[in-house]
Amino acid sequence: MLAALIHLLPVAGVLGAERLQTLYRPGDLGPTEVLLLQHRALLFGVFAMGLLVAVFQPNWRIPTAGMTLLSVLGFLVLAGLNRDAVNPALLRVVIADLIALPALVVVIWMSKR
Repeated sequence: MLAALIHLLPVAGVLGAERLQTLYRPGDLGPTEVLLLQHRALLFGVFAMGLLVAVFQPNWRIPTAGMTLLSVLGFLVLAGLNRDAVNPALLRVVIADLIALPALVVVIWMSKR
């Protein structure tokens, strides 16, 4: 549930450039960047919905948590490799992913038992 809530937060970015500025403070966004970030927000909604379903459907837990874990790890690696691109708003995303990471690992571990 914690990982689902964390992944629901950026879904507001689907609403447009103003909301994306609030979430990430990326500077000036052209229409292409807005579209890409809106798509990112939509994908986070897909992860969040899958995680919410997994709360009630045990057979969804490992695949959904696993895919979300790969996304979280991927972002953390990319942020680590591109530290100069991590502004204070993106640092909040890094921190949220660091909180989600152990939650997802626990879900996978407990579901295998």
